[in-house]
Amino acid sequence: FGKGQTFFSGANGVVDRIIGGWQLQGIYTFQTGFPISFGTDLFYNGGDISIDSSDRTTTSWFNTSVFTTNAVPVSHLRTLPLRFSDVRRDNQNNFDFSLSKETRIREGMRIQLRFELINALNEPYFPAPVVNPTAANFGQVSATSANQDNYARRAQIGIKFLF
Repeated sequence: FGKGQTFFSGANGVVDRIIGGWQLQGIYTFQTGFPISFGTDLFYNGGDISIDSSDRTTTSWFNTSVFTTNAVPVSHLRTLPLRFSDVRRDNQNNFDFSLSKETRIREGMRIQLRFELINALNEPYFPAPVVNPTAANFGQVSATSANQDNYARRAQIGIKFLF
């Protein structure tokens, strides 16, 4: 829109400064969750460790009943895999958005106004679940360290003078 553009190319100076110079930008990121590392040695009894994503909650991220948690392994060869391919962290689902307006003040001087939303849809990226079998919250996504591993929605406004 505005002088030299497809729409309203013949607009006068005032109208051109109002409707011209707008930019819209968005960045969408989606990434499947990383496999969870089981650094603490457990006794794996066999069976399905994953929970269907529709049934998974922060209090039950994976099936803890397939492990023996009341015995602490001492001086034995580790047989538990470090990672299970079907037990993963939360997916990253993020959309960033910005709207900017640049206006010429006079020859060689412009002003730019920006409005930006980081994590515009406020999608949380949960921390990894607790994998220590002696912890009371074993298999849960615990909010004791942080609520989420990404930023909650952030809005920022900026003004830039270009000369």
